[in-house]
Amino acid sequence: MTRSEGVDHLNIVSWTGHAIAGDCHIPSVWDEGRKVAKQILAKLRFPQESYDYAMIFANPEIDMLRPFGDGKYPGVESDIDRSIVLSTPTSTATSATPPSSSLPFSSTPSPATSSSPSTLTPFATTALVSPSTSSSHSASISTITAASDAPSETAATPDPDDDMEDQSEGITFEETLDDVPELVLPSGRGIDPNDYISVEVKWVHKQRICRVVFNADFEPKSTERLKRVRGHTKVNSKKRDDVNPEALLGDNTFIVGDPFFILLRTDQTLSLAVVRSTAIHEDGVSRGSILAPTIRNPQAKVKLSGQILSLTMVPTLDDNLPESDSALVQPRSAFALNSPPPGPTCEEKSPWSWIWNGRFMKVDSAIAGTKQTTEKVVIISVPGALTELVNHRPVDAVSRLGQRAYEINSEGRSWELDDGPMGAVCELLWDVVVKEKIALTSIASVKKSADFPYAFDNGNPALVCRDGTQQLVQQHDSKVQRVCHLCGHRPKGTNEWRAHISTHVLRSIRRVSETLHIPVGESLPCGLCASSGKPECEVALLTKGSTTHVETNCAMVVNITYKSAEHGSKATPCRNVPVVCKLCYPDEPRPEYASPLNPGGARLPHEVWESMKVEEAEELALGIPKVSIPAVFAEIAAPNEGVDRSNVVGRKRAKKNNVATGPRKTSKKVVS
Repeated sequence: MTRSEGVDHLNIVSWTGHAIAGDCHIPSVWDEGRKVAKQILAKLRFPQESYDYAMIFANPEIDMLRPFGDGKYPGVESDIDRSIVLSTPTSTATSATPPSSSLPFSSTPSPATSSSPSTLTPFATTALVSPSTSSSHSASISTITAASDAPSETAATPDPDDDMEDQSEGITFEETLDDVPELVLPSGRGIDPNDYISVEVKWVHKQRICRVVFNADFEPKSTERLKRVRGHTKVNSKKRDDVNPEALLGDNTFIVGDPFFILLRTDQTLSLAVVRSTAIHEDGVSRGSILAPTIRNPQAKVKLSGQILSLTMVPTLDDNLPESDSALVQPRSAFALNSPPPGPTCEEKSPWSWIWNGRFMKVDSAIAGTKQTTEKVVIISVPGALTELVNHRPVDAVSRLGQRAYEINSEGRSWELDDGPMGAVCELLWDVVVKEKIALTSIASVKKSADFPYAFDNGNPALVCRDGTQQLVQQHDSKVQRVCHLCGHRPKGTNEWRAHISTHVLRSIRRVSETLHIPVGESLPCGLCASSGKPECEVALLTKGSTTHVETNCAMVVNITYKSAEHGSKATPCRNVPVVCKLCYPDEPRPEYASPLNPGGARLPHEVWESMKVEEAEELALGIPKVSIPAVFAEIAAPNEGVDRSNVVGRKRAKKNNVATGPRKTSKKVVS
């Protein structure tokens, strides 16, 4: 049987499975319940000593039924509650009072007994000095007799309050209270009475008192409404019905207040950032929660807004790591463009972790009409497709951060994230940018501050996206004179850059030795960066009329005037441009044509060879020795033969010669 609302725990139908009391092993069930209770108390952060029952019950004097000692049970009291009017003892005392003639004292009543016998004053109760002379009298008679035996000169003086009480007509306290008028619910245009609740004899709008805190771990301190809540809507405002409390309990639900990863630009650096969400919008509609798969769906048009967290790097507390690794590790080396990219080990267990120090990224904002500035928390908005959800864990942060725990909440709790998986997330987000062909200029940019980008203790940047940063640096350098990353020389212009890189590529193909910082790629090197196997270097040719445009996401892309680059010049003899492959037709079989590296087969069509051949004069102008230039390729069809399609079967050939995609090749190689 599960603990859930809507289940009648007293109905036998709700009980399923084996539920026979005789088969229950009480000690084991009790032990299991004790463990569950301890887990709940620990989760609620009760002191451990408050539920350490083994230590508590080690004292034999501890009695759970009588926790206050003295043999008293809570709620059980032998003394008479003086706030209750005793009507029954009053009638008994009245009926048991004998005639005045039978009493052994004067008929003149003493001050203690001159009032109605139905009322016993506290003074009369405390005047008992001796037991009653007659054991047959009742308790009330004994009390009066004992009080009357005292000498008259020692009798207590009348109390004005007692006289007022004695002269009362027996009206109880409840009878003297005025009837409280019923509260009138607020009314008027646009006012819903269901939005109000009675608090201390007045109606209060639920918006002022009702709060549902989404984050169950802690309540962070912030002046920017970071403790996002669900409240009732104001009068005459559009109601939100998208916040479903049942959905908030789902494991696959993202709610306002949850953190997420994004990539952010800071100058020429692209790095990972952790953002706490403050708003969710799906197709322009505000949401309080959303399913996690919907966030990454581009068709859902989800946008997440939030505030950038400030993280501090600390050693990981992990028993599986050696002591030297977990306590004495040093910060990793700084990011460098010429260093090799991190390998697949970035997802392995790291001796470092990142803890949120309670701060949010702030920037100086000018005050309108003055020359003064004030700090404001940065709020950014990004598409959901460019985010990754955070798998964090709450920890006690103050002891690990020390003086760096700037604004940790009063409970000292914060979030911890492992360094290794964060590096893998950085690569995943960059893959999305490349796959979706998102321009770096469309990625959100923030001003550099002490809180972001994240840094090691020595100040060097951390969690940097290497490929994205390299592309930003190259794009920035394209506006100025760029330095070749292969040889260190500085070409004069963008057209010179294309020719310069193509020269390195051609020399590598011809096996001409040269000293380079980074070797040229072996297979299908890019004509702009000379790298191989990068998906961002794929090329698309788009023809608009007589103009051909080259589209690529290569980090070192430059503007290319296709027509002039294709013909070359004496100053720039290199004619390396991407071309359309006229031999490739999607999903259709074709003959295998001959090539310089694969002689034999069908003769290469003349027009294809003319589009890709490199003249001997061009190679000599680019510094290729004549001995390294291969012989003229002869297996070429005549100009009037065209393309051999005699063995082509299937559908009609697709006519897509105006667009070609694929990796760039050197000196008029085919783009396929």
